[in-house]
Amino acid sequence: MSLVSCLRGLGAALLLFALVPLAGAQDADRRVPGELIVRLAPGTDVAQLLDAPSLRGEGLTAQRLLVPALGIWLIGYGDAPRATSEALATLEAVRRAPGVLVAQFNHEVTLRTAEPTAFPNDPRFDEMWGLHNTGQSGGTPDADVDAPEAWDLTTGGIAASGERIAIAIVDSGFYLAHTDLDFWTNLAEIPGNGVDDDGNGYVDDVNGWNAYSSSGNISSSTHGTHVAGTAGARGDNGTGVTGVNWGAEIVAIQGSSGNEATVIEAYGYALALRQQYEDTDGAEGAFIVATNASFGVDFGQPEDYPLWCGMYDALGAFGVLSAGATANRNIDIDVEGDVPTACPSDYMVAVTNTTRNDEKSSGAAYGQTTIDLGAPGTSVLSTTPNNGYGLLTGTSMASPHVAGAAALLVAGLDAAQFQAYRSDPAAFGLTLKQALLDGTDDIGIETVSGGRLNLYNSLVLLQQTAAVTAEIEPLGSTIIPPGGGTLQFEVTFTNTTGQSQSVDAWTAATGPLNRDPVLGPQAFTLPPGGSLTRTLTQSVPGAAPAGTYTYIANVGTFPGGILSSDAFTFEKEASAEARGASVASWDVIGWEDARAAASDGHGAIRVAPNPLTATATIRFSLAEPSATRLVVYDVLGREAAVLVDARLDAGPHAVAFDASALPSGAYVYRLTTGHELRTGRLPVVR
Repeated sequence: MSLVSCLRGLGAALLLFALVPLAGAQDADRRVPGELIVRLAPGTDVAQLLDAPSLRGEGLTAQRLLVPALGIWLIGYGDAPRATSEALATLEAVRRAPGVLVAQFNHEVTLRTAEPTAFPNDPRFDEMWGLHNTGQSGGTPDADVDAPEAWDLTTGGIAASGERIAIAIVDSGFYLAHTDLDFWTNLAEIPGNGVDDDGNGYVDDVNGWNAYSSSGNISSSTHGTHVAGTAGARGDNGTGVTGVNWGAEIVAIQGSSGNEATVIEAYGYALALRQQYEDTDGAEGAFIVATNASFGVDFGQPEDYPLWCGMYDALGAFGVLSAGATANRNIDIDVEGDVPTACPSDYMVAVTNTTRNDEKSSGAAYGQTTIDLGAPGTSVLSTTPNNGYGLLTGTSMASPHVAGAAALLVAGLDAAQFQAYRSDPAAFGLTLKQALLDGTDDIGIETVSGGRLNLYNSLVLLQQTAAVTAEIEPLGSTIIPPGGGTLQFEVTFTNTTGQSQSVDAWTAATGPLNRDPVLGPQAFTLPPGGSLTRTLTQSVPGAAPAGTYTYIANVGTFPGGILSSDAFTFEKEASAEARGASVASWDVIGWEDARAAASDGHGAIRVAPNPLTATATIRFSLAEPSATRLVVYDVLGREAAVLVDARLDAGPHAVAFDASALPSGAYVYRLTTGHELRTGRLPVVR
């Protein structure tokens, strides 16, 4: 459209407005005293307006030409203050003057900044720089998690269905009588009778569980009480401080021990409560959506702690995210290792410590593939025993910000999203994690996201999630021979809402190959409940290095945003000479390992179908005949299924795995040959 056409259109619109009765006294009350905005008809000079006989005595002056193309002027009408009635009389006189198309007051305009309104009335909130940084104590303004902005959307505690949200804190102890904390109470248990009244396997667990003594006796500690307050201290109650999530229940679990068995027992209690909640339709147990661990094993290697790490997958099957504080050492966890923050579970959210100036603490660990994000952890104010409050520093203080954030995201789900979370918790749990990572403010720290937690950004991203979902599936073989080959796949987009949804852009691209997107931005609209499938083909060159690759499909309906992501892996074989080991290639159809995507910079991406609900086919190729054993284990290390235990010939093999008889939970497979060991995860959810 030409500029002339645009101007004509605007002119017609302004003429239409000129025919509409304009506001009277109320409009005049918002006026800038002594100023009018006037549009003159084409060919009318402003001097003609000023000299009009009907306007003599009004003291009109031409202050400046605002829009030359439309003849719009700012006109003054005298310096002396005028009553509203006099100002209205002047305006009416100008409107009737020859050559005037539109005349109005110049008005005061209120800036619509994004200033939040949900500031709690807790007296020490102003000291909580991590939630709202105004530069107090030498900090950098806005180096915070944007808590008040997020609380404008939800303050947490209650899900869309009305269910009470709970956060399980595994720590050293808790001051249960703190007036600023709301601890979960097991109403189905009779205190002190020595009987497991609710049949959950834990005797007298009225106030939680003490895994040190395997009892329901909760003792007090400063560390655990402080951590609990950061995640969920009562907000807007006129007392003390404010937690990230105002209304969540805190499930007190003592178990931050140097003894791994105690830690596993502690997490087992959280798992039991969530399972009990599901089994009783919410009548018993607790609706735990997040856990927190502000402890760990420096330099711990996850392969030596398979059961501890496996607890996060077991909880993840219920959609539970587990925040973990990384080491309080300036070390690279990618290289040095750590438990739990190097655990490979997709449901572990590893957290480092950031300062009031948006820098990683010099005393905190990092890792570009193991540590997910940073959160405020230096000089953090929170609850302490005996109804006290105090400052503590460390990754221990950063992690509960993220645990509280995960619970806040669940509280922010609308009814449809919450139903999706309840229907497929394992898959939606990964969506929650992705929202946490994608919502971070980039501060250039060495983590998966590179950023610091931002509650508001993550909530906004999540509110735009799941309107359109994407599923990507390979067509035919996903094994590319050494000389190269063709890969074909389908991407199916589905509108999950009852309204039409527009998709502005989407891409599908390989990771390690660093190739251009297979399909560039393609806009389309889906009707309510509608689907659209695109079939794509791409050649994988023979020069590409051997290895596992990931195709990613991202769906976005706003600049830079991702509504949903999906992925599948394929294997580029090495030549027989370069291979050496007997396992040449492998892939699993029916489930995906989201960490495969994380390794090429995309972060933890939800893959579908995930979790496994029925059957899968595990495919692998042997370069030479070899004794082969393929076994599926549960999280306790017990054999769930022996799929292969025989000597196999060289070449491709396909093994069916029927999981229909297995209960929901996290499983792993282990493929062993004469030269190589491969492992992977197989989550199963009914």
